[in-house]
Amino acid sequence: MNRNSLISLALVLLAIMLVSACAAPTPPPAPPPPAGATVAPTSAPQPTTAAQPATPKVIRMRITRDPKSLEPGLFSELITGYIANDMHAQLLRFDDKNQPVPYIAKSWQVSSDGLTYTFNLRNDVKFQNGRTVVADDFVYTFTRDLDPRVKAAIGPTDFSNVKGAKEYIAGTAKTVEGFQAPDATTFKIVLTQPEPAMLMRLASPFTAVIPKEAVVDGKPQWKDKPIGAGAFRYVDWQTNVKVVLEANPDYFLGKPKIDRLEYVVVPDATTAIAQYQKGELDIIGVSGGQLAQVNNDPTLSKELKTFPRAQLTFFVLNEKRVPAFKDKRVRQAFIYAINRQQLIDKVMLGDRYLATGYVPTGISEAVPDEKAYPYDPAKAQDLMAQAGFPGGKGFPKIEFVTTSDEGSLAEALTAMLKSNLGIDVTVRIGESGDVLNGLWALDKWDIVSWGWTADYPSADNWLYQLLYSKLDSNFASYNNPDYDKLVDKALSEMDSAKRIADWQTVEKMAHDEAPMIPFGFAKNLFLVKPYVKGFSASMMGPNKFENVDIVK
Repeated sequence: MNRNSLISLALVLLAIMLVSACAAPTPPPAPPPPAGATVAPTSAPQPTTAAQPATPKVIRMRITRDPKSLEPGLFSELITGYIANDMHAQLLRFDDKNQPVPYIAKSWQVSSDGLTYTFNLRNDVKFQNGRTVVADDFVYTFTRDLDPRVKAAIGPTDFSNVKGAKEYIAGTAKTVEGFQAPDATTFKIVLTQPEPAMLMRLASPFTAVIPKEAVVDGKPQWKDKPIGAGAFRYVDWQTNVKVVLEANPDYFLGKPKIDRLEYVVVPDATTAIAQYQKGELDIIGVSGGQLAQVNNDPTLSKELKTFPRAQLTFFVLNEKRVPAFKDKRVRQAFIYAINRQQLIDKVMLGDRYLATGYVPTGISEAVPDEKAYPYDPAKAQDLMAQAGFPGGKGFPKIEFVTTSDEGSLAEALTAMLKSNLGIDVTVRIGESGDVLNGLWALDKWDIVSWGWTADYPSADNWLYQLLYSKLDSNFASYNNPDYDKLVDKALSEMDSAKRIADWQTVEKMAHDEAPMIPFGFAKNLFLVKPYVKGFSASMMGPNKFENVDIVK
């Protein structure tokens, strides 16, 4: 081989070595050692593995129906409140003693005459679209709640005494004078008369703030997707299936411990327990109809959690549908004809306490040692006869409406009404959402079973919101000017002791008038999986999920 050939061969070999060194991920194996050679031990190269992503922490909680809305002020109903509590944020919130404490507002002052509330806002709160929350957002949100075009549930109830509210509702003013934003971190509410419950109302999830750019002005709808400022942000809403939220990394109090929160729609209670047992649900509410199954199951009985609850369950006697209910004697007769304690003990298995009146025990304005109407069929029959319906003759055929959770209760209760009053009453089992829609329609159901949970711990949740003649939440269409006057007085009394006395006077009148049948003071009963840590409920319902965790 000539010199040029040797040089060419060397260059080719060198090129091959360089390409191999650059391209090969692992070096070629070393040649075997000569026979008899000593080989030093070496560490074999370890294969590299990519880090596996952590399994998302997901909590699935049962709801009985779709929420009415994901805008907090539009509907003052339980499930909307549950979700609003996690997705939205308001000026104040409740502590574990049910007292208003700072939230978006870091502090506040109330004027000596009780008419002006000044809130000093945090400057680090962001909506889930990335924009900082400012005082003008509260001006817009609360004005929107009073807009007749939007038909929000909160405005007429919570802000009727705000200066300029009536003029704005009537269309004679373009703004609400009493909602003011002097600067980005100062928000003021000016009232026409003192309203001592205002701070409690502003701690309710229904008074949470929304961004103007996310909603359609003058219409009860979002432009694109719901946006709040709370611990969880909107991901998806599959109608009659579930609402999905995910942890908000920019939440001003820190990202929640769980990654996702799913509110799963399961109307049927039996199905809900089956799904819970299969591990498809992590938290479900329980009523008396399921307590026998729960208490007799060695696993479920250990996972049952009980918390106090500010909820009245009741039977609406609809005066629009049944004019005979305008007679107090008829209303009282219906109460005397129902053995409510027996229904609670035998049918509902003690899932609630007998309602002595309308304001649940534990609320400061409840009447001490109030006596419930006793079970007295003879008294019921006498009152019906006095009202012109002896033995039920002449009384119209009526329908008792409830949901599948209380089907057994409805059958037992209507049997008592038939037997003790001689009336013709049938049962309709409806889907929860349909029953609620009919309730708000005010003229669809004759008698309907429902519950009303406090947004804040005050008697006006029941004595004002359910029975005041000018409110849409007066489901019985009860209209009594003397009663309204007593409520007006209680609502405006600033002295705490006098206010309690005023509400107790209202309660005593409601007890005598019997515009609805109070049934029970509820308990918060939940089945909770052992790996769900930190779940709790206040008198108003489940607490925020921001500090709840999954530990398996």
